Amino acid sequence: MAVKRISGPLVALAVWFIALAWLLREDRYQLFLAPEFGFLIYISLVVCAVFCISLLAEPPVSGKDQLIKGMILILPIVFMGAAGDNTLGSFALSKRPVATMVQKNSDTPLVQDLDAKTLSEPGKDDIQEISIARLVRNWDQYNGRHIRVEGLFSKTIEGHDHLAAVFRYFITCCVADAMPVGVFLASPEDMDLADNDWVRITGRVIMKQLDGYDIIFMETPEIEKTDQPAKSAAYIYD
Repeated sequence: MAVKRISGPLVALAVWFIALAWLLREDRYQLFLAPEFGFLIYISLVVCAVFCISLLAEPPVSGKDQLIKGMILILPIVFMGAAGDNTLGSFALSKRPVATMVQKNSDTPLVQDLDAKTLSEPGKDDIQEISIARLVRNWDQYNGRHIRVEGLFSKTIEGHDHLAAVFRYFITCCVADAMPVGVFLASPEDMDLADNDWVRITGRVIMKQLDGYDIIFMETPEIEKTDQPAKSAAYIYD
């Protein structure tokens, strides 16, 4: 009795099916895709299953070209496995211009130009713990106030070694359109911090100028290294 040969593409599709199922487990796909697009993974699972059934129903085709096709299909999975549970970090930040973390200069007066008497010094109980997304979207509400935010730490900024940043990546669709948003601060000295450490910083935020752009800057921050709450916490999806 002849043994039916298994083609390269069939093996590749089976591997893809397993890989897609792995991405759905614990929502790993959110490491590169916004949650609302998770249905695409389910659709891909169905498509893989249909193609697998179709290939099983057809006579096996042997040949070197089939092996090559199968290897090409599996190639993206190799990159996926190499990435593991990693998110975008300070390396990706260094490849994006500083302008992506700031806003173009507007007619709004800067905090440092305001009368210092108009800015009250809040007590410890008045410090608000907020997300970076909320800070950026509701800047007028927090301008000149003491806040606490969490995010990835970058020891330096490309072209501005005296500056550090605490940031996350805003994702509209996937990591390809990821935009870093966050808070700048003076590079801390003598601190046991590395790029991509997850930190919590507390301090007063103001608006400053950098290369003709307005940036959110935190004065004399208190920096505390802490655990990253989730694998995908480095990303902002909404």
